[in-house]
Amino acid sequence: MKTTEPFLFGCMIVVAIAAGALADDTADQQSQAHSGVPLAEAPAAGATNAATPLHHYSFENSEVTDSVGSANGDLLNGAVVHDGALNLDGDSAYVEFSEPLIPVSDDFSVAFFAKELSPTSDRAEVISQGRWFGQGFYMGYYPPSRSVRLGDEWQETGVRFPEVGQWHHYALTVDGNGSRYYVDGLLATNSQPIHIGAGGNNTRLGRQYEPWPEYFHGAVAELWIYQGRLTPEEVAALAAARPNALSENLNVSFSFSRVFGAVGMTGIVVILGLLLLLLAGVLVLLLLVLVFLKASAARRAVAEGVKDAPTDRKQ
Repeated sequence: MKTTEPFLFGCMIVVAIAAGALADDTADQQSQAHSGVPLAEAPAAGATNAATPLHHYSFENSEVTDSVGSANGDLLNGAVVHDGALNLDGDSAYVEFSEPLIPVSDDFSVAFFAKELSPTSDRAEVISQGRWFGQGFYMGYYPPSRSVRLGDEWQETGVRFPEVGQWHHYALTVDGNGSRYYVDGLLATNSQPIHIGAGGNNTRLGRQYEPWPEYFHGAVAELWIYQGRLTPEEVAALAAARPNALSENLNVSFSFSRVFGAVGMTGIVVILGLLLLLLAGVLVLLLLVLVFLKASAARRAVAEGVKDAPTDRKQ
């Protein structure tokens, strides 16, 4: 049984490392969540009106069709709609609407699913509206830190844009009490109210307003624009109502983030720990097989030696 002691000791070390990483990651998330403006929200005096949908794009056909209003979008420079998602090449493709979709003088909410296919060396914007030097609005990130930025008035959120290759749900709600940014139905951070200036370019998907390109390489699905602020419960419901075309990828992403807390060092440590445990188990099994074979060989040698030994006879 002594041969199993290294295996048990290795298991204890791996479990301790994984547990420590999980605890550190959880503490980091809690620290980030409670930095700046407190995330806990008290009921505001004079509650805002319920959010009213202004525009909705399910990308179910080959066009960008508004199922609530009448603001359809134009597919430009190779942007295509396929299998319930808008696909953008990150080089020149984008969608432009004939009017600004997001209210500039009222509370609003924006929600959508998005999946990035490859990072960019430039800034990247999933959605934008407005003009340079005019309280422009956008939802994207800075490279190489991938720090999310949400318009000219909230360029440093302290939240990292998720890694490429997986679908996530994003939502921004704004009213007179503050701005709140959600990822996968959970509040990620909040700040003071942001504002959108009038004029400039109409709403775009996949690039910034002029004169900046800032193309997004990826896909967008289920875009909603509301007048008024969505409640946390309504945001969670939108995140849970994922389209069938995205379900397989989303399930992988959601289960991974729920188990490991986030895609990052914690997940890597746990995966490596499991691989080490598997390797240790295989090595211990091989060692036991070798010990068994040696013991069997030794017993056979003793038996053959006894059998071949000369027998003493009296003359």
